Amino acid sequence: AGRLASLLTGLAEIDLRAPMRIDGELVRTDRAGVNWRELHAAPREVVVKTATEPLLMSVERFTGVSQ
Repeated sequence: AGRLASLLTGLAEIDLRAPMRIDGELVRTDRAGVNWRELHAAPREVVVKTATEPLLMSVERFTGVSQ
């Protein structure tokens, strides 16, 4: 969780100073992805986009890391 939290915090800090909005998704090796802003907001669940459908999934399940 430490590396992911550091990445998300770093993106948020850059986003605050950038003259444009930084948009994007974190994508797992199975190609399921979640918006970095949504994940950074630290909800219990996030909308995960897969190749076939959007899914509501716990952050723990998406990241594979216990909160």
